[in-house]
Amino acid sequence: MKNFLTNCSLKYQFTDEDELIQFISLFELVKREMPTSAKVNFKESIFTIVGIGDDGRCSFCRYLRKCSKEMNLLLEKSCPYERIDSDYKEKVYIGDRVFDLQLFEDERKYLEFSKRVAERKNDLEAHFYLGLINEYFGDYLRALEEYYEVLCLNPKNEFCIRRFNDLKKQNICAKIK
Repeated sequence: MKNFLTNCSLKYQFTDEDELIQFISLFELVKREMPTSAKVNFKESIFTIVGIGDDGRCSFCRYLRKCSKEMNLLLEKSCPYERIDSDYKEKVYIGDRVFDLQLFEDERKYLEFSKRVAERKNDLEAHFYLGLINEYFGDYLRALEEYYEVLCLNPKNEFCIRRFNDLKKQNICAKIK
């Protein structure tokens, strides 16, 4: 997570007042479930979140978007950490790399990697992807654990070294406990 001020927004297109009421309830639920120290605001159908560093805003926003999608609420997003490539595939930045958003949005992938690790504790690739997925969804302690497993298997994995150190530097464990 970059240590500069970022401003993200979700512009909702509510079809009626019932959808707005549903969203307000959802918004309050997400605020309780996914704490963030970022500035969060909802006004006139536009949700904005502004923050610096790893303050939980990305996990908050992703969880809100996921729940909104499940409720069939239409929205447009503006996120400096996500983009659409030339093939119209959604990508997300984690650290200094770009990954297909589909990796994180498909729950079957998480289950597949979890099963692989349960069957083979030394499955480096599965630990790597579990670290990414957990970081994406804000489960930083598990992400640290998975990156640590990767580093035990391959101490020279530069990406995992950086992610592990970045999460530790952000004092992630203190935020979780």
